[in-house]
Amino acid sequence: MENFVYGTVLKKIRKELKLSQKDVSENICSQAMLSRIENNDVIPNVIIMQQLCSRLNKSVDEVLSHNDSSVNRKNAQAQEVLDLISYYHSTEQYSLLNNLMTTNHFLESFTTDTQLQAFHYYKACLLAFYDPQSEHAFSLLEKSLNYTYKKNNKPYLTDMELMIMCELATYHLNNDNLAKGLLYINQISTSFEEKKHDLTRHELVRSLYNICVALIHQGQIELAQKLIECGINWAKEKQIYYYLDQLFLLKGVIMQENYKINEAIDLIKTANQVRMLASSQ
Repeated sequence: MENFVYGTVLKKIRKELKLSQKDVSENICSQAMLSRIENNDVIPNVIIMQQLCSRLNKSVDEVLSHNDSSVNRKNAQAQEVLDLISYYHSTEQYSLLNNLMTTNHFLESFTTDTQLQAFHYYKACLLAFYDPQSEHAFSLLEKSLNYTYKKNNKPYLTDMELMIMCELATYHLNNDNLAKGLLYINQISTSFEEKKHDLTRHELVRSLYNICVALIHQGQIELAQKLIECGINWAKEKQIYYYLDQLFLLKGVIMQENYKINEAIDLIKTANQVRMLASSQ
């Protein structure tokens, strides 16, 4: 489906005509389904495809051939930008990330919900780095999640949705709102336990680490231990070393607080070994 851009073109034409999703989908399919189509998550059957094109006063052939090479090129360029943003975030080069995101106007480059979701997520993370209590960062995280979470009727959470939920949970915990934080944490734990979707993004380890630190500060040690084990096991399964040493160190801190000194020392040694493996890659 990577090169199939029917949904992207459909969305572009709809916006050019200044039509809402409700206008286009009425009596054809649900708005949630149209959102998934426009995001290229699903390919509609021929009947729905014809009806949607007709609603836009276009033939199927016109939509399928509508500037498709330009759309593919634009999507590729947008993904390159997001990859660079992700790299700066992962490597914690926030001065470069800040310069990149504040001196360039990228929003017009992003056409899909997942692209917009990722952009707003990284912008929120940037703001939170400089101000962990930033309400603007919190609102951007909520906006980012809503691009897909409330629109797509799917039985699993994507990597990006989980990363956003981790940051939302961390924000609530850091603001002493344990109840709201737990609402997200329960969904995160369930997603890792049920394995309905193959999670692959290395940044998830760091996201889990952030939650665990916040949980420890809230005195929720048992829950923190559960998520630490979850993160360690998942990272091992995926052979991801990013931030894995930090999870082992965090586990060691808990052992030390429980006067399990030998276990703590072993975990520190393991963390150092993991760090060496990560640096050699």
